[in-house]
Amino acid sequence: KVNRVSREAIITMHNALMKYGRRIARRAVEYAEKSKRKTVTEDDVKRAIADYI
Repeated sequence: KVNRVSREAIITMHNALMKYGRRIARRAVEYAEKSKRKTVTEDDVKRAIADYI
């Protein structure tokens, strides 16, 4: 059983999540803009996530 996580592992995970979070956010904005909306919806985010999975 793992009891601890190194600082470096946490930083690496944080950086990866931020990178993919920004990609997903940009794609979600693209979907909203294509639909001529100013608001990003939950569906935009779900579609953006699906693009990267």
